[in-house]
Amino acid sequence: MVSISVIVPVYYGEKYIDGIIRQVETSKKYLKIDNYVEVLFVNDAPDAPLTKIKEAKSIHPTFINTDRNVGIHAARLKGLMRACGEYVLFLDQDDIIRPEYFCSQLQTIGKGDAVVCQAIHGNKKLYSGNGIFEKRITKKYILGKGNPIISPGQVLLKRNAIPDLWVDNILKHNGADDLFLWICMISENCTFSLNYNILYEHVLQGENASDDIEKMIRSEQEIIRIVQRRKILTGEDFELLMEGYFDRNNIKAHELCSLRKKFAVLDKWMLLKENNVKLADYLYRVGMESIAIYGCGILGEHIYSELKDNMEIECFIDRNAGEMQKEIPVYSMTDMLPDVDGIIVTLIDDAEKVSKEIEESFHKKVIVLKDWIMGIELKSGKV
Repeated sequence: MVSISVIVPVYYGEKYIDGIIRQVETSKKYLKIDNYVEVLFVNDAPDAPLTKIKEAKSIHPTFINTDRNVGIHAARLKGLMRACGEYVLFLDQDDIIRPEYFCSQLQTIGKGDAVVCQAIHGNKKLYSGNGIFEKRITKKYILGKGNPIISPGQVLLKRNAIPDLWVDNILKHNGADDLFLWICMISENCTFSLNYNILYEHVLQGENASDDIEKMIRSEQEIIRIVQRRKILTGEDFELLMEGYFDRNNIKAHELCSLRKKFAVLDKWMLLKENNVKLADYLYRVGMESIAIYGCGILGEHIYSELKDNMEIECFIDRNAGEMQKEIPVYSMTDMLPDVDGIIVTLIDDAEKVSKEIEESFHKKVIVLKDWIMGIELKSGKV
């Protein structure tokens, strides 16, 4: 008999509970042997207690309310203390797992202490290219480059492999408790099996990305202090972690700068729309009735949503075209594009460089979104 505990911290997320229960029940059905599966919901919003017990046909839901907001690490541990399973899955409240999740993960874990599955993140496959998956789920990558696992929902753990170090050192800052778990497991020479099946989807909810990055920086700083104080890593492993930590801080500083630029563009764009200045009108004036959009990020998605009912949008162009799942085709720079009047570049950084590449490769008219938006002056509420 297999026993699995699914632990889900909930923060003003009662609306997700039914969905989690349905997903877990469906995944349980795929197991071919008798099993015990429980779900423990740990509510970390004390002013919104979970009082309504959701119906479950084949699993055992438990509802735990905290008496104060304790953070996601402590909430996961509260669930762990009440868990009965020999296997543990930490899910976020809005996660999605495939029906075959339990069956496939259990078949793959073998002698490993945990098994990491392939995943979808932001509508694309998380690991792509030859050998990338196996190169990233390694001690060297995790210590030197950072967390390659987008969420603990990708990972089914053996309960006895969860280190006391992770249990006894609760992070006060949300963001990197899962990275801390992998570091603690690495320090105890735990092993990770790889499951190449896509079993998990990480949902992007559009929270304040800048705020998330700053929280992650504080959370990783806290990890470094604990690792140093408790001597969790020593020698080359500790040196690798420290080098990687400073490199990641530099990358995060660049990301923050880029996000602030993106926010400025979005803010000005909303102001233009309030003043009835429409991108579609401008495109028609310059003779662009059919377009391609370069970049499948936030700005690209906004453009597509704004223009799709009024213009012919033939495709997206993106360097990660092979991994994208969109309503319209996504091409790379080396593909043959449909015939379009022009291409809108949505990048904030490197927009000029990419524009030149597009003009040289496709000989099409190029509009850089940020240049159009930031170049328009509004006077007394009018253009």
